[in-house]
Amino acid sequence: MTQPSSAQCSKTCRWPEPVAVVVSVSPAASAPVSPEVPPAASPVAAPAAPTAAPAAVPTTSTAQPAAAAAQPAAPAAPAPGAAAPAVLPRHVLLVEDNLIVQRTTARMIAMGGHRVTTAGNGQIAVNLMADPARATDPVHFIFMDLQMPVMDGTEAASIIATQLAPDVPIVAFTANATEDERVATMATGHFRACLFKPAKRDSLLETVAQWTTASE
Repeated sequence: MTQPSSAQCSKTCRWPEPVAVVVSVSPAASAPVSPEVPPAASPVAAPAAPTAAPAAVPTTSTAQPAAAAAQPAAPAAPAPGAAAPAVLPRHVLLVEDNLIVQRTTARMIAMGGHRVTTAGNGQIAVNLMADPARATDPVHFIFMDLQMPVMDGTEAASIIATQLAPDVPIVAFTANATEDERVATMATGHFRACLFKPAKRDSLLETVAQWTTASE
């Protein structure tokens, strides 16, 4: 093969030089540059997680004090086992013809701090309530038996309630524990309530407290 002249070579070989330059430049732009990109991006994403976490912590700590502050309002109800208000000592008239029942009942009433005066029948009770001494030593409450000699409880209660002491509560005290007896007794209009014998101490004291407080 004939070799080209120097003049032809200068013209023919100008294009390969740029091609050689392109070829020499292309290795510089190859893969080694790209691995440096991810390390730059990864440190930026990592701090984002810690900033979101602290925002959730104050929310739970604020909700707990709010719930704790609402709890003290719950004990609104009266505390169990609280003592009942003290009842003032009263002067109680017990009208009862049976001496055993009279003494037992008077003792139970006195255990509540009350003073007890006894009467054996309705006539004695009327005389006691009509005594002028009641002005300085008033009777606050009356337990009245119904069936008694001389004057029964219904007649005595009528005289006391309409003529002598209309403001003094009278409670019927009877051994006839029937509904008919209770209805008939209350129908007279002279009794505030009806208590059946034998009565326990708590029932006696609660009855005194109920009606003497209501009459104040």
